[in-house]
Amino acid sequence: MGYALMKDELDEASAKKLRKHVRIEPENGRPIRVDINGNGFIDVVNATDISQNGIGITVPHKFANCRTDSEVNLLIALPEPISSSIKVNGTIRHVDSNQFGIMFIDLTTEDRDKIKAYVQSRLHRKTTGFFGKILDWFDDDD
Repeated sequence: MGYALMKDELDEASAKKLRKHVRIEPENGRPIRVDINGNGFIDVVNATDISQNGIGITVPHKFANCRTDSEVNLLIALPEPISSSIKVNGTIRHVDSNQFGIMFIDLTTEDRDKIKAYVQSRLHRKTTGFFGKILDWFDDDD
């Protein structure tokens, strides 16, 4: 049992090292609304986290036809300070009960910049000064 716990922790640590972009959670009271449409399912949910590469969602129930590598259409409503919607296609990368990780597959540069601005606004509310500058440098693709 100790080995399984350690292995799960190592898998999560490895996944975090492989992520190219910072993943953040929405601010309390300002959810990221996601309209998701896939093969045999459609729903409106709130995101659990978002990055420039993808989004995490939790649904209140399981979707019958939801499988890893399935394509979905998303309409993402970013809250303030961005207050903008993004229409993007994605691929389901993992499914864990009613939690999904979706990777964006055709995100425009303009929409990627909106997400980047949202992520940075959330980071700067949490982190300012020297560490905020380090996060800016680490997440800068330009």
